Amino acid sequence: MKTHTSRMGRPSFQIIRRPLIIHTPSTHHNSNDAEHIDELLFQPLFTFSKKTSGNVWRRGVARMDADIRSDTKTRRFKRKREAILGAAAALINHQGLRETSMQDVARKVGLSASSVTYYYRRKEDLAAACFQETINSLRETATRAALGTNAEARITSFLSSVLETIARIEKGEQEALVNFHDLRAYNGPTGEDLREQYSDIFRLVRNLLHTPDMSQLPRAELNARAHLYFSITLWASSWILYYDTDDYERVSSRLADLILNGICVKQGAWAPVALTGRIDTPSPEHGFPESYLRAATRLFNEFGYQGTSVDQISAELNLTKGSFYHHIDTKEDLIAACCERSFSVVRRIQDAAMELPADGWTRLTSAAASLMRYQFSEDGRLLRYTALVSVREDRRIGLQMKMDRLIERFASMIVDGIADGSIRAVDPTIAANAINAAINAAAELHSWSAGISADEAVDSYARIAFEGIFAP
Repeated sequence: MKTHTSRMGRPSFQIIRRPLIIHTPSTHHNSNDAEHIDELLFQPLFTFSKKTSGNVWRRGVARMDADIRSDTKTRRFKRKREAILGAAAALINHQGLRETSMQDVARKVGLSASSVTYYYRRKEDLAAACFQETINSLRETATRAALGTNAEARITSFLSSVLETIARIEKGEQEALVNFHDLRAYNGPTGEDLREQYSDIFRLVRNLLHTPDMSQLPRAELNARAHLYFSITLWASSWILYYDTDDYERVSSRLADLILNGICVKQGAWAPVALTGRIDTPSPEHGFPESYLRAATRLFNEFGYQGTSVDQISAELNLTKGSFYHHIDTKEDLIAACCERSFSVVRRIQDAAMELPADGWTRLTSAAASLMRYQFSEDGRLLRYTALVSVREDRRIGLQMKMDRLIERFASMIVDGIADGSIRAVDPTIAANAINAAINAAAELHSWSAGISADEAVDSYARIAFEGIFAP
């Protein structure tokens, strides 16, 4: 800043681009100078003099007002955009991408549909932005967890951060994030890029497991363990809502213990009994031939409900579209029948396990290992439970209850094992949900561990779920 004396004998100020240092001759200090200094402190980009200070001040204020309005508009745009993304994510999680419309999202945030299109022109653009938000969140979480000093700390950090995010959403402190149920089926222009980013997240999560011993494992086996850990973590969002948010920290701690240490009293006790041969192939449900249900289940798992067409299923069965519709009225009827078929398989294997003259550990591990083998058999696979979101809500409630009962049966086996001393003392409900997630996610194991056999899956995936992620 430079000063010079005006004709009136008072200092005036001129700002130059350097650190703000005010020099005023002490012989000229008075109350008017203080006003000039106040103006200067708040408007350091303007030049003040007796002749021009008024006009410059007014122009400066006008420019400040414009900047404030622009900044306010930007913040308002960002808040509204976040609200739209949160509303869309919540709707997609609840009713699936297919059933979610721009009008639904607009109503949820109190806007018109045309106002929503100001932010996102098409539903595909909005869905892509929702997926991107979740990917960004997981990437940040995994990157932060990677700073842990050891693998146990990294695994615990990632899991707890994911559950903390869910807690903030439930408390209304953060907008909802979309699940990945429909990512496989999303066919928008950025679909491939989003799926590649999801694969990048998987690789980040896999790196969290790194230890000298783990680095010696074959890539397929390491991927299987990473898929197990990632699936259990993401699946927690579907059942942790049964708990109070104040209990999430406790749930996170117990789930981390299960992932790290399994439920076995001691390692090396893995000796499941094969049960697959003891059950009959489920009878056709709702009049659909078993071959239809097998083909549809595989395609729904591979491409999602929205990404699977009747033409694809017909081609898989070497049928004409007309012949296919002779047995089916709607695609929703078919996916509901696939759910029923999968529930029937799980129930039958659970029944066979409970009839074994053995302890709780043997019964539970035999059921899990047999279901794993079923996923790799000619009769498999089980339908991914994430497909339930594609079923109409009035129908979905009944299917969800049936799935919950199957999980409770796993919990009952765990309680029996704790009672007879064959299973260590763990939270049976949390453990049952983790085991259910592991079994169901095995339907996608081939995507991460190409060429893995049934025997390898049972040993490098199912066994690890029971003995702990670092079990040899």
